[in-house]
Amino acid sequence: MISKFEITDHAGQQTTFTMQCGKGTYIRALARDIGRALGSAAHVVFLERRAVGRFKIENAIDLDFFEKAVYDARACDYVIPVMTVLDDIPALAITEQEAQKLRFGQTFNLDDDRSHIFLALASASDQTAPFTGLAAFGEQPIALVRLEKQIVSPVRVLNL
Repeated sequence: MISKFEITDHAGQQTTFTMQCGKGTYIRALARDIGRALGSAAHVVFLERRAVGRFKIENAIDLDFFEKAVYDARACDYVIPVMTVLDDIPALAITEQEAQKLRFGQTFNLDDDRSHIFLALASASDQTAPFTGLAAFGEQPIALVRLEKQIVSPVRVLNL
């Protein structure tokens, strides 16, 4: 999905544009298709992703900053908490015992109440069974999990 497409410069045979698009948009393929539609060819010379979701390039920190701040304990003050990054993934609150099972790659049965809540989140995010989400113990993300028939299975354990 492309929600905005704006030509910002055109000089000679080079055109610069900005766009807002959804995930899965292939910019290089779009350039090729535009070239073909114009009866010619086109390619991408420079591509810069300026935002992903709510994360914007103007809020980014250059990697050189962290190389210089490697021994500065306050460098971690500049990093976004993991739960903030994962907050668009439906989350399942789990107990410490369930977290331990997931850490060991084990499954566990989910009670009816939490199963219904988690499945409601699945419906809200247009997912169907089996449903994948985030299992968290308090503010600590534990694993990406799959829920199928009230059985929670780890998909990817997060060692944070």
